[in-house]
Amino acid sequence: MIAGIELGGTKSVAVLARGGAIVDRLQVPTTLPGPTLAALGARVAAWHGATPLAAIGIASFGPVALDPADPVFGHILATPKPGWSHADIRGAFARAFAGPIGFDTDVAGDAAHADMAEFRVARPVDDPAAGSAHRKGRSRCTA
Repeated sequence: MIAGIELGGTKSVAVLARGGAIVDRLQVPTTLPGPTLAALGARVAAWHGATPLAAIGIASFGPVALDPADPVFGHILATPKPGWSHADIRGAFARAFAGPIGFDTDVAGDAAHADMAEFRVARPVDDPAAGSAHRKGRSRCTA
């Protein structure tokens, strides 16, 4: 089972996928980081409690810090969206999930999802199933 998170400017979505099928979904308004990430995190935690997740993939509006070597990797950078500048998106999920967590832009996440049978943004770049959004050294996956 894999969880996918998409943070958009007006709505945010969490999906639970098995193979190529979405088996559960939650959509919430993108308000402020606290309530938005809490709602998504609670659903992901419930899924993980019922059946351990193999990975989480996160696609976020930005701008976002994408370099795993950057101390603010997984954060939204300065953004005009009120309250979201410097929000630690990846960290909000990493505190409760020790497995691989992929992180990329919402545009790249959408492209990767459209290009593959299942949401696989958490695959490392050397995995041939990673898809076009994560080739050429663009992997955002860290355990």
